[in-house]
Amino acid sequence: MSDLRAISTRNPAAKVAVILVVLTATFLAWASVRWQLGDLLAVLTTEADPALFEKAELAVRWAPSDPAAHSLMAATRDPAGASKSLDMASRLAPHDYRWRSEYGRALEQNGEIGKAEEQFKIAVDLAPSYSAPRWYLGNFYLRQELPEMAFSELRMAAQNDQRYREQVFSLIWDSSGKDTAALERLAGDDAEMLARLAYFFAARGYAEASLRNWNRIGDDDKKTRSGIAKSIALGLFDQKHFPEALEFGRQYGAETDVTAEAISNPGFERPVGEMTGSRFGWIIERSDPKFEGTIDPRVRREGSRSFRGTFKSYNKPSFSNLLQTVVIEPNRRYALSFWVRTENLRSAGMPMIEVLNAKDNSGIARSASISPGTDDWRLMSVEFTTPEGCRGILVRTIRAFCGEDCPITGIFWYDDFELSRR
Repeated sequence: MSDLRAISTRNPAAKVAVILVVLTATFLAWASVRWQLGDLLAVLTTEADPALFEKAELAVRWAPSDPAAHSLMAATRDPAGASKSLDMASRLAPHDYRWRSEYGRALEQNGEIGKAEEQFKIAVDLAPSYSAPRWYLGNFYLRQELPEMAFSELRMAAQNDQRYREQVFSLIWDSSGKDTAALERLAGDDAEMLARLAYFFAARGYAEASLRNWNRIGDDDKKTRSGIAKSIALGLFDQKHFPEALEFGRQYGAETDVTAEAISNPGFERPVGEMTGSRFGWIIERSDPKFEGTIDPRVRREGSRSFRGTFKSYNKPSFSNLLQTVVIEPNRRYALSFWVRTENLRSAGMPMIEVLNAKDNSGIARSASISPGTDDWRLMSVEFTTPEGCRGILVRTIRAFCGEDCPITGIFWYDDFELSRR
């Protein structure tokens, strides 16, 4: 304790020393707080702020060594003035690529193309593995009509950061006039780029290009990206691109038993209507209690099961159930055959099979009505020609119209559907 000494405030020199210490500490504290306030103001103020200039001016005054403050001031000035402000920001933070990129943009707007390119390149050199500086440099080259140099930078931006991938694809897509080859060159042989490119094409309805690029990926890489294939398959089905949707579904594992120009699960031996991800199997509507569609393991023509439909005084004029989408070829003659059995089936509007163009749900053909009463297995068929541009048909059961008050009761069974070319 003997080493501690008290400073006597009665000594004038000591008083001055204490005051200087307090003033210095107060000044440093205020300077620090003011700089922090200036930085906060610069970071939080947007270019849409009606008081932009006043806040930018205050930010520069309070934090003159803060590059963000000078960047905010640049937003209030013309291209020449903005270049000066961003030059200052770059000097204050010479190793921060962000200010170099912003400086490059300002120089380009001011017509100083050579200097702008230099700043964009410096930004890339400062952060070579970052996507943002390459994105800015690639955009600059596009505006200068240097597509190959632009593609090189944009490709790396897309590879390095998935957040830029969609933007890069969209930019090249628009600038190339929707040229699929341009995007394919951009993607190269990178599996992730190709998978995302396939998704990009599918989202825009370019089904063939989507499948073509997906098939450029190796089998092992496809397996690790099965979720992308599933999304593409479902999207293409909704867009009515049925052949490509089927192929994507087959590759991700949902349509392994489905083939084009054939009825899937024709004898109902496999589960029906379950949410397995398939869009090309049988679908049973179970929303109306007056009709029950189910698989019957006790009654069958061949195999071990059949489909049973039971009407319980169903009285709606329209009916649509047991649906399946089938991939077919346009301008082809087909025959659809099936076996039917009935029990106490009675109505003036009997069930029948209808074939629709799955592209627009327009009618193609209808079978004869199922016979009323009780009858053993009987073969029925309907022939039709698919129209131009038709790549998928919808097979479903409907009923003949017999008025607004026309009940139907009884049971019918289906088995052994077959679709064949004529």
